[in-house]
Amino acid sequence: MSHSRFFVGAMILCFVFLSIGSALGESLTYDEVFSREEASSLLVYGRPLDPYNPPLIRILTGMPVALGLRTFIDSSLPNMRVLPARLVSIFLGVVLVSFIYRLTFTYFGSLVAVVSVFLTVFDPNILSYAHYTTSDLGATVFFFLSFMAFLRWMRMRTTTSSVVLGLATGFAFATKITVVLYFIVTAAWLLAASKRQRLLPWIGRQRQWMFISFFVCLVAIWSTYFFQTDVIISSEYHPGRISYSVFSYANRTHNKPLLFFLDVLTHQPVPLGRYMATVKNNVIRSTREANTYIFGVHSLGPRWDFLARMLLFKTPLPLMILLAAGILLRGKSENPKKKNFFVFALPVGAILLVSWVCRLGPMIRYVLPMYPFIHILAATSAGHLDRTWKRVLFGILLLWYAVGTLSQYPHFISYANELAGARAGRYRLFSDSNIDWGQAVPDVVRFVKEARLVSLQFSYFGRDDVAGYRLVSSQPFGSYKFDDICAFKTIGDSSREPEAVLISVSNWYYCGYYQSPRFYEKNIQTVIGDSVLVF
Repeated sequence: MSHSRFFVGAMILCFVFLSIGSALGESLTYDEVFSREEASSLLVYGRPLDPYNPPLIRILTGMPVALGLRTFIDSSLPNMRVLPARLVSIFLGVVLVSFIYRLTFTYFGSLVAVVSVFLTVFDPNILSYAHYTTSDLGATVFFFLSFMAFLRWMRMRTTTSSVVLGLATGFAFATKITVVLYFIVTAAWLLAASKRQRLLPWIGRQRQWMFISFFVCLVAIWSTYFFQTDVIISSEYHPGRISYSVFSYANRTHNKPLLFFLDVLTHQPVPLGRYMATVKNNVIRSTREANTYIFGVHSLGPRWDFLARMLLFKTPLPLMILLAAGILLRGKSENPKKKNFFVFALPVGAILLVSWVCRLGPMIRYVLPMYPFIHILAATSAGHLDRTWKRVLFGILLLWYAVGTLSQYPHFISYANELAGARAGRYRLFSDSNIDWGQAVPDVVRFVKEARLVSLQFSYFGRDDVAGYRLVSSQPFGSYKFDDICAFKTIGDSSREPEAVLISVSNWYYCGYYQSPRFYEKNIQTVIGDSVLVF
């Protein structure tokens, strides 16, 4: 037990060092700039800006700035100024690793727990978002904690466990709206499986515990809005909004009950009104996207294919092999704990199902909450090392796993396994947060210095302050407008002919530059930091 805890401590230190190093080596990602603005608005004015995401992670990452900790960092570099906020995300990653060990130790024993920690610490997808101030890792952490609390609640069913479950689910629901669906589907499957297969004690009709958890959950969510009341429908009307169409229909048909209901939603502030508005906005956006992909130019097939291909290329091969081994060896095992394997497989299935049904984009960060459970399931293969050749093969897989991740340092976000081909060609497979989220400005700075470029043009997918990294440009970066993001900005001497043209991978696709003969793939000279193309 003491040896395993020592190993976990060493793994946590390794995780912290890798995450901090990556944070210092990357510029602010596209969403981090807005996250910082959102945190400032929440903590200074108590007013959220984001209509699609709850505020918990923004509040947590904004606390160091609110407490004045940023003043201790004497640097003009934007990634250094935001380091205290990024450290909060790294701390959440440490919490995740610690509770993965605790839960896995309870259900599978010390060896599997240690291996699951190793797989989590060296997972490039976890390391990708562990140092960003976005909600992705926070949603992963709190979803895992809510799953733990739910398992404990099903076994104990006491007031304390009900309160803990309410707090865990409430804070999880306050990270991302998708987490609500992930938890509901997972919990429903667990309850159904417990009743039919007796995996866990069946809760029966003990509704008082459910009521306590539900009430505490609502209070926890409301606390992230500082217990403010708000309307569910904004009073701002314009033809592009669904509420405008509903109001028009109600007025046209003289539907007085509907008009009264809409009037209440528009003018009566209620507890959790902002949260319910966020849920409403996500439902509307998901419905629109579903209609686009079902009735538009796309079909259900390609969308699922995008998600499947993304998982195939972004998940380390050793992890997939260990997961397959865990699944196969589970059927041959006589260990009574093998039923626990199914319990931890349910969240993975639930997340994949929700991602497909809700038409979530093929971004690895959208399904990030399933990876801790994949680590645990893959780690169960360690319980079947009864032969020397199996132990040797297992060690080779772990070594391959760690080396593959470390070779990607510091840009874990652009990781892809060996099936994706050469590292310099990953831009053919990915865009946006799967490879290019605006994180490579420090690499661009080094490239400019080493190549001794006096003048260049840069189309940057990001909102970070490029001038803060001493890249003086003709126009300021940081705009949220699509045309401004796509536009080329001259860096260096604007009176001279540009010696090179740099385009972020995401801009190359989103702005349509890949269709321009000047920027055809054959004209790419090199790739900076996996994510910036040089012409």
